[in-house]
Amino acid sequence: MINEIEALRTLKGRGVFELHEVHETENNIYLVTEFVHQDNLYNILNNLNSYMFSKSSVQRIMFGLLRALSTMAAFGIIHRNIKPSNILIEDEAHIKITNFGLVTCTSAPVSSF
Repeated sequence: MINEIEALRTLKGRGVFELHEVHETENNIYLVTEFVHQDNLYNILNNLNSYMFSKSSVQRIMFGLLRALSTMAAFGIIHRNIKPSNILIEDEAHIKITNFGLVTCTSAPVSSF
């Protein structure tokens, strides 16, 4: 949980859903995040009959995903659970990465590809 909180604070506004507050009780830690009402890429891909991506939308989605992953690597953050259901699509082609439960934070930046 500490790695998740650290990663979300570090990456605020960089292609990930935002962490607003952290509340800790004796037994639990509560994360207050932004409300995201968009659908995830997994659901969109499974319902292609009702939604089609334009070439430019696909390019923007991929650019946003690669930019977010590159930023994570620059901060030494490894998500370890990138999959379509953890990629939210908003405004047709802007993405936000969610589910940082398996994140690992290294002490040094990870080499870019």
